[in-house]
Amino acid sequence: MRLRAVVIVLRKNGYFHTGQAIVYRSYDGFAGFPFQRVPAVRRGNGWGVALVLRPSQADQDFGVPVLFLEADEIEVIQKALDKSDELTHQLLGRGWGGRRPYWRLEDFV
Repeated sequence: MRLRAVVIVLRKNGYFHTGQAIVYRSYDGFAGFPFQRVPAVRRGNGWGVALVLRPSQADQDFGVPVLFLEADEIEVIQKALDKSDELTHQLLGRGWGGRRPYWRLEDFV
C-alpha cells in the first residue's frame, strides 16, 4: 500500500462526517471522500485520523497488503493525531482517559 493522504474525520452521532473531513496532508492530490457521511461502528463523538491508502506493487510481491512508512510520514501522522485531540477537546469541552488520554490544565481547574 502507499499512503495517499492523512485525513482528520469527525465522528458524531453514530456517523463519520466525511464531508467535513480535514485533509491534513495529501501525497497524490486526494481532495476528499465521495460520501458526505458513513456509519460509524464505534460509539462516541470526536475527531479521528484516517490513513487513505492505495495499492502498490509491494502488495502483489508480498501477497498481502503492506505499508512501508517513511519517517516524515510518521511525523505527519503524529501531528494529525495531536490536532485531532485538540479538535476533540473543543468538541467535548473536556479531556478524557483511555488508550490515548488527553487533558489540559484547565480541565483540572
